[in-house]
Amino acid sequence: MNSETKIINSPTSATKFKEIINLMTEHHNKFGSSTDVLNIYLKKLTNVKTKTSWETFLSTRGKQIPLRHVSKAKIHVQPTSKSRRRLEVTRGSKRLAVGRPPSGEKVKKNKRQRCLQINVNKNQPNAKSHGTSH
Repeated sequence: MNSETKIINSPTSATKFKEIINLMTEHHNKFGSSTDVLNIYLKKLTNVKTKTSWETFLSTRGKQIPLRHVSKAKIHVQPTSKSRRRLEVTRGSKRLAVGRPPSGEKVKKNKRQRCLQINVNKNQPNAKSHGTSH
């Protein structure tokens, strides 16, 4: 048997679909359904917008259809780690920009001087280098 005769000899998809609907209503009448489950199923069904997603919905019984849109483009990180990054790196946790960095003005943070007299005159604590008598 080739695929063309298999399609011609099989019942149409409309009658199969009616069989599925009848069987679902029969099971609903026999066993009942909770409103929460029906609401979830309805949400998944309303999220189907294309032919391919409809085929996916039918073949996976709605398991592959998301309830809400979730951005998978980035992994969330803490805000302080974002603020510690270099200026060329994006402020979010998205992937890094490819190519030459933008030619915007770079604001360099001035380090505090280690001169004790200047810091005493400015009434600010003296700067300490890493690892020396803290």
